[in-house]
Amino acid sequence: MLAERLCEELHTLAHCAPGFCYLLMQPAEMESDEDQRFRALTTSAGIELIPLRIPLLPETLRPYLLPIALSEGLPATLSAIAVEMAVNDRQYNALVRGCTQRNCAWIWTSKTAEELRHHLERQAIVPCAGSHSNRRWLRYYDPMVVDVLWEALSDEYRAQLFSEIAQWAYIDRWSELSVLRPPDAHAHSNAQIAWQRVAGIGSINQAWIRAIGQDRRIGREHFMEHRHLVQTASDAGMQGPDLDLFAHHALELGREFQLHHVGKEMLAAVKVGESYRDVASRIDAATWQRVREEISRMSGDKNNVGQAV
Repeated sequence: MLAERLCEELHTLAHCAPGFCYLLMQPAEMESDEDQRFRALTTSAGIELIPLRIPLLPETLRPYLLPIALSEGLPATLSAIAVEMAVNDRQYNALVRGCTQRNCAWIWTSKTAEELRHHLERQAIVPCAGSHSNRRWLRYYDPMVVDVLWEALSDEYRAQLFSEIAQWAYIDRWSELSVLRPPDAHAHSNAQIAWQRVAGIGSINQAWIRAIGQDRRIGREHFMEHRHLVQTASDAGMQGPDLDLFAHHALELGREFQLHHVGKEMLAAVKVGESYRDVASRIDAATWQRVREEISRMSGDKNNVGQAV
């Protein structure tokens, strides 16, 4: 089973991981039986929850840490439940309802729980010129955010983000175990985020949810290409519902969409000020079908082409 395999991979990782392990979780907005079981086992194991004090978040939504020894009985059971939560939360039915991604990460560090908590809190509220109070909430710990965010960050910022962390393991959008580690780059306390580079994360995730709802398999390489296409559109000024729709088209049709004459004409119209949605609405179903078929021949991979726009 998937959950059992992921638990085994975590135990293997723990054997060679430096420092102590902490489980980072987010509370569900509405507790399920699974959440109640998790909380009851936490109490039985005598494990204290360590909430992160993030001012921009209400207390009921703040992430929390649990010190967890994966080699011990009840803590290992808690970790296994967290794995099951992660797998369940990555499924279409949970994603389309906007359910909280309850399991964030397994974090290994040589720091104390208090030091780790302070570090995670500091990284969650970051400078952002032009926003309210010139600060912004960075949801770096969300597993449906961290993969896209990580690729958008400079090595200096990655080093700053993980300056107190040896290893960050999480169950990714493919329900596989991914591990992030700090780069060799020197951490700069004044490293900044290029916010325009992360503006498309919401659109990317909406396209992802729509795709898996259509039972389409999106490979990692295809997803990386999609992320780049959406980033390029965001850099060009596309945003909001226009970017959401473009992200859907880009994930369905792939990078060849920008090479096809219809895609080129659409993006050219956007560059001179037209709304992407307005441009797309003028294309009839027969034209979209022809675009799909021609792109399929261009790419030579019909598996990456969807059925509906």
